[in-house]
Amino acid sequence: MHPNLQRAAIVASLLCSAAHAQSTRPLTCQQAPLAVQILGSGGPEFDAERAATGYVVWRHGKALAIVDAGSGTHLRFAQAGGDFNDVQAMFFTHLHADHSADFVSYIKSSYFTTRTQALQVFGPTGNAQLPAMTDHVQHLFAQPGGLYPYLSDYLKPATQGSDAYAIQAHNVDANGKSVVALGNIDGVTVSAISVEHGALPAVAWRFDVDGQSVAFTGDMSGLTGHFPKLAHDADLVVAHHAVTWRHVGVFHLHMPPAVVGELAQASRAKRVVLSHRMRRTIGSEAQSLQAIREHYAGPVDFANDLDCYVP
Repeated sequence: MHPNLQRAAIVASLLCSAAHAQSTRPLTCQQAPLAVQILGSGGPEFDAERAATGYVVWRHGKALAIVDAGSGTHLRFAQAGGDFNDVQAMFFTHLHADHSADFVSYIKSSYFTTRTQALQVFGPTGNAQLPAMTDHVQHLFAQPGGLYPYLSDYLKPATQGSDAYAIQAHNVDANGKSVVALGNIDGVTVSAISVEHGALPAVAWRFDVDGQSVAFTGDMSGLTGHFPKLAHDADLVVAHHAVTWRHVGVFHLHMPPAVVGELAQASRAKRVVLSHRMRRTIGSEAQSLQAIREHYAGPVDFANDLDCYVP
């Protein structure tokens, strides 16, 4: 075969395989009793390969919850086959833009759905660095004074004459040292705990159902040691890989690979998935894995957008 034709055949085969893989990944998530799909595996930078941070928790074929909503995750949610009518709640680890910028996009797009039920929105309490979740919602949508006051109907219960569903925002303590139980959503038990992300209010999340569990670290240094209280015996821990051992100056914001390993071991996690993969960590996977392996021997995966993980 002519070299050019051979290359063309290889490219066509790869594209076909990639298309097949992308089309089957959502089905894997949707068929599981509990699954996590990566909507965005990247961070706050220009990246042609990855959306910013965000995840969808699948429950028996429905998109039960969204965890973080960084830029690009709104598009990925649609690519994953999600239906916003099914989403019971949105959970934010913190309100940095790369974790929350697409929140408004979800709300705006929901106008073109048939959603009628209230949307529960959970996030950390605030401080001088970032607002509390309840204040953030008001800053976005309040009439007057919000950034998008034309969407203020989403703050009104239907009984006040609005046809829109209501956003019901809730704050979770970002200063405490104990696990906060938030009850259950569609049979899934939700809990949280405060974590350190420098001076910024932040929380980690956990979901439990039918003996399966998944925990999300969010952005954190790991220095407080709170996370293992939340993630003990978790089937799946989604951790963030925003720095390597070289980035000492930001260890108060993000955990290096060795700390990921320490926390995974302390949590007795059955599997770790590394997301929030910034460009400064891409290419260092072997070294990062080696540092994790000094403390944790379980399975470790480096996530890409739309990857699916079943606990």
